[in-house]
Amino acid sequence: MPVEPAPCTPEGGSIPIEVNTRARRVELVPGVTWDASAYPTLQSVTAIAHGGTGIITTSDGASTLHTGEAATWSVARDIDAALTGPLTITPDTGTVTVTWTQEVPL
Repeated sequence: MPVEPAPCTPEGGSIPIEVNTRARRVELVPGVTWDASAYPTLQSVTAIAHGGTGIITTSDGASTLHTGEAATWSVARDIDAALTGPLTITPDTGTVTVTWTQEVPL
């Protein structure tokens, strides 16, 4: 017997969990790494290199983010899905802005 039964709708289905999305942004300088593993409910990530290059590391390995280049990852669904890593972004010779959204409960 459940300790605390889950609430149900009159039709017998469970009540959906309501969530929202929060936007965040950070500007990185060389030597500082942004790591997706710190944000378990990621919905999207965009990195843009300014005045130099950056290094992006995924499960495919490391690649260069060139000056003025943008790279974006996102999920197609807004619920029950999240980006998973590894994904790290590190400026090399310039700054890199990282903008991301993550799911948060209401």
